[in-house]
Amino acid sequence: MISHVFSYLLISVAFTFLMFVVAYLYKGINLGVLETINIGITLNIGSVVFLIMALLIGRLDSLSQPIGTITYLVLSFLGGLWMPVAAMPKFLSQIATFLPSYNYARLGWRLLENKGIDIRSVTILFIYIICFLGIYILLQRKEQAN
Repeated sequence: MISHVFSYLLISVAFTFLMFVVAYLYKGINLGVLETINIGITLNIGSVVFLIMALLIGRLDSLSQPIGTITYLVLSFLGGLWMPVAAMPKFLSQIATFLPSYNYARLGWRLLENKGIDIRSVTILFIYIICFLGIYILLQRKEQAN
């Protein structure tokens, strides 16, 4: 499992670098070297929750693709990636603040606003990592026992 997470993380780092290069070349966005490195490292560490989630979804065999797509759509919408959380009904906006997608995006938003890392978002992402990792380990042990 660690090798899978590491492999996915390397791919994530490569695409993050590519994203910054394209943003600079295509749109002229220049955040500065230190800010770019800070955002890149923070977002890639934050992405571990989604890497472990992908490993869990991948265990669903033929259901992996539809479940993965549904999960992506729900987390993107409810996490405020398609529309601001403030524009959502109150009960949805309250749910959004506890979702990994919202808290992952919040890491980037706060860094771009020069407000630093949000400890609450880091804590929520860490809780998701522990939960997903625990589920993955339990499933692995159950599979090995059979």
